[in-house]
Amino acid sequence: MKATKYISIAAAIVALAACSNEEELTSYQTDPDAVRFAVSVDEGIAISRSNPIDEDATKRKTFNEGDVVTISAAGQQAVNYTLDGNGAWTPGDGKYLTWDAASVTFSAYYPGGVTGVSMTEFALPTEQNTEAKIQKADYMAVTKAEARPAIGRELTSLTLGRQTARIIVKIGGFGNQFADAAPKVSDVKINSAKKSLAETAVTSVTPFATGEGGVNSTYTALVIPGEANAAAEFITLKVGDTGLTVTGIPAAEAGHSYTYTLIVGKDAVSIASVTVNDWATGEEISDDTEEQIQD
Repeated sequence: MKATKYISIAAAIVALAACSNEEELTSYQTDPDAVRFAVSVDEGIAISRSNPIDEDATKRKTFNEGDVVTISAAGQQAVNYTLDGNGAWTPGDGKYLTWDAASVTFSAYYPGGVTGVSMTEFALPTEQNTEAKIQKADYMAVTKAEARPAIGRELTSLTLGRQTARIIVKIGGFGNQFADAAPKVSDVKINSAKKSLAETAVTSVTPFATGEGGVNSTYTALVIPGEANAAAEFITLKVGDTGLTVTGIPAAEAGHSYTYTLIVGKDAVSIASVTVNDWATGEEISDDTEEQIQD
């Protein structure tokens, strides 16, 4: 009888929790003052995670199911909104933002719900060698004033801007001193000019790799934009047991994607070309990075 009693109590607790969650969700869905958001990346479609390494421009501007964005408003507690399977951003913990004035200024950032990340704080993850890890390095933020919509359930659009830059290192070829050998690079590292939004110390990133280290292999890292640092190591790698270095971190701008094509020799490595694109659209843009490298 005691076992049955304990099971009944446990079932009652589960039932009460379920009812509480349903009531909280119903309250959000029916409250005419609740703010309902559509969140996008740059000029992307306002339905869905950051896919920073995808070569499909549309996917680079979308979120994935389960992504979390933290949104706050003056005088209200910050709320974590999660993208659900229906493409809707749903608040958690029984809290949601409300229209408490004719115009409200919202602040939002991604990744949300992460300790140490805020509108003013972000430390660059140094391990970016998997899709999940590099996605968490794709820091984005926005502050925007919005007027209360005339129709209560109309979505309020927030477009997050990327606050990091994307660096792609491509192995364009190997020097003729390798003769008929089939060399490969290993242990590739890309340095960021800054460690965090506030710290200017250079930090080394393990990038996301495609390929086996031969020609056309790529290494991608997200870095915090900063001024050029001519004295600092930019790219390091190995060919066999030999370590090679590209010195001089170029300036980088948030929202830009930089592709550095390398020619690797036995004793030195050089940058053969630099391409700069708008990260979100993929459109090539003019930039003085190549001139900086050549100088």
